[in-house]
Amino acid sequence: MSNEIEEQLARIASVMNSLRATSEAQISYDVASDALVWTDELPRPGLFRVRELWCLRPVLRYRTSVILGKPDEQYRAIWEAARKLFPDWAGFELQRGDRVLADTFKQLSQQSREGIDKLFD
Repeated sequence: MSNEIEEQLARIASVMNSLRATSEAQISYDVASDALVWTDELPRPGLFRVRELWCLRPVLRYRTSVILGKPDEQYRAIWEAARKLFPDWAGFELQRGDRVLADTFKQLSQQSREGIDKLFD
């Protein structure tokens, strides 16, 4: 794992650890990480610059790869580092890694691809 990514995760850890799962959270598809993400998993806009949160992309991708039943091992160490740095984060809720979400991922990622295709046709 890159020391740079771990350092970035450490810089945002206190904020990430304060983010709790809410019943109002909405699920969506993040194109940049090819992953599912819930609205309560990210800090409020403006708190960090986009590049400061980029380190979350492999964390989100790893969780989604587990949901799909094919853990992407290249991101496991980053996932484990995040779990140590902010163990109370909403993104680590057990139900958010459940395989039943595989269909949701497929549907949302397909909708995203179709939307992108329309933009470039």
